[in-house]
Amino acid sequence: MLNAGERDPLCDVVSVSTSAGVWLMSHGVVVYCVIRFHENVLVTNLITLEIRYFDCILGMDVLSAYRATVDCFHGVVRFRPPFGEKWDFYSADSRSKIPLVSAMEMFSLLSLEN
Repeated sequence: MLNAGERDPLCDVVSVSTSAGVWLMSHGVVVYCVIRFHENVLVTNLITLEIRYFDCILGMDVLSAYRATVDCFHGVVRFRPPFGEKWDFYSADSRSKIPLVSAMEMFSLLSLEN
């Protein structure tokens, strides 16, 4: 569940390339977004994208900040934050793979200040 703050404009236009070769553009960011996994909470900034089938895609920066490891075979993401308790998030069918975007590239295309 997402509890999003307000959407703020980005200083630069951000382009993201998915593993399918589709380019997505973003002009906005949600600052201090609270993501809840039952009683567990992550806080991060999220770049807004028009993307189907995903509520949220957590990047390597967020996953590494919470010291997460992804076990696709068992359908679990293990969070080991430097503060608070350790916890695991299981997919609805823990034997199925968690849908992940395997490769994403971000490029600063255009400064909005120019």
